[in-house]
Amino acid sequence: MNENLEAQLDRPHSRAELLGLRPIKVTRNTALFFGDSVSRRLAHIEPGCSWMHNISIRLGGVGQITVVAALCGKALDAEEEPIFERRSVPGGGLLRFLQAAANCSNDEHVDSLIFEAFELASRLSRENGRKGSPLRMQRLKRFIEQECHRTVTLERMARVAGLSTFACLRQFREATGTTPHAYLVQCRIRTARGLLCADAGSVAAVARAAGFSDQAHFARIFKRSTGMTPMEYRRAALRDLW
Repeated sequence: MNENLEAQLDRPHSRAELLGLRPIKVTRNTALFFGDSVSRRLAHIEPGCSWMHNISIRLGGVGQITVVAALCGKALDAEEEPIFERRSVPGGGLLRFLQAAANCSNDEHVDSLIFEAFELASRLSRENGRKGSPLRMQRLKRFIEQECHRTVTLERMARVAGLSTFACLRQFREATGTTPHAYLVQCRIRTARGLLCADAGSVAAVARAAGFSDQAHFARIFKRSTGMTPMEYRRAALRDLW
């Protein structure tokens, strides 16, 4: 491993460069691309693809291969400050995360590794030991949103964040103003509202699809959140459509 590699952060990419990149891994939140100067292009990025932030590492040798990781779509919430303070940092440690992501078949694991790379890059780019932006908690929020319809324990959340359960709870509250469990419930209620508006099955079926194991518990939480029972909410939503 070449520890002298340099990573370019949020490097502007021309349209020609974007179209020349070869997608290796693409998930809802992250993307990993290879670009080189000699091999035939196997695929290209759609013109409408939006990148919020990117890390580019150019490897030496024949072909000048470039590895590019990107946060795409709504991978991050809007932030008041950029996640990077400098435009370049040492790239050896970052490349290890990206190589591991390239060999993963599980999207959740790919996301986790690429977020780890961005978190490390953010930390390295900040002068005088200043605290980096809360990328770890952003990663956890995206994980909760994607997995809210399944059983998601605090222990599993902590593993995704790479923290102890106590540190996970504390840092999530500091970053978002709420607990991981409360955010999980919010996501489930949001999912249930969409299903009710779409008239997608019985209330019991909606409860299960949104991640609630008990219909009565779902009804109580739903009314506490919206001021209406699930059936009242569905009737109001369908009435508004007409």
